[in-house]
Amino acid sequence: MGSCYCVESSVVGCLLCHAGCSTDKLASSLAFHPPSPPSYALTTAPDGRRRAVFDPANDEYVRLARDWGAALGQCEVDEVQTRRGNTVCVLRLRRGSSDDAYVGRATLIVSHGNALDAALFVPFASHLAHQLDANVSVYDYSGYGRSSGAPRVEDCKADIEAVVRHHVERLGCDPARIVLYGQSIGSGPTCHYAALAGRASRGSHRESGGSGGARCTPACVYKSCDVFKNFDAVGSFECPALVVHGRLDDQVPCSHGMGLHALLV
Repeated sequence: MGSCYCVESSVVGCLLCHAGCSTDKLASSLAFHPPSPPSYALTTAPDGRRRAVFDPANDEYVRLARDWGAALGQCEVDEVQTRRGNTVCVLRLRRGSSDDAYVGRATLIVSHGNALDAALFVPFASHLAHQLDANVSVYDYSGYGRSSGAPRVEDCKADIEAVVRHHVERLGCDPARIVLYGQSIGSGPTCHYAALAGRASRGSHRESGGSGGARCTPACVYKSCDVFKNFDAVGSFECPALVVHGRLDDQVPCSHGMGLHALLV
């Protein structure tokens, strides 16, 4: 006898009613978990530039400031407007001090994982920048960190579009030297833009990201909660792509990464 998934269906039904019968609101409430309060604050330096510092209001302030305050202090801060009216905060680690540092080097644009903000990714971003001798930019989705608005799927898509455009039009990045890096839920906007850009992007790296709620069991229940349809997006990739997924991942099954990789080869 097949399973009827009555309990799962009932739970999703109750949550959908609570969300005003809006599948978008339901999916967003289940998918996005921004840290509260944010780990960092923005200040204005005497030269007028914006700077990021770990926020004393955060319980982890002492440890963060001691261990990673210097790395965060090296970040340049941009506030970028999106087509949906939000302001997205971008923390940039630039290799080299010259204004043309973005012309000759690769630039990683990071869409970070859930339950953290851009400043909390900076320690690893700093490691990547040094090991790869590349520029690394980490941005916060709308409603995360010091970005305005609320976290929604369409806002996430607009966020990465605005951030990439900012790097190309304002910072002078060659689109062919931009690598999109998506971690966990960040694989959603990364796959979205990689599919949108075609061959214009140098490559896409997806780490421990899901394939989409419709591929969870039972699909009839979770399809309405499908936030990012990565399975559909990768079919439009024209750039090189790397999929990394730990076999012991107990949050997103490794089968998701294996399934996405199978569509790329």
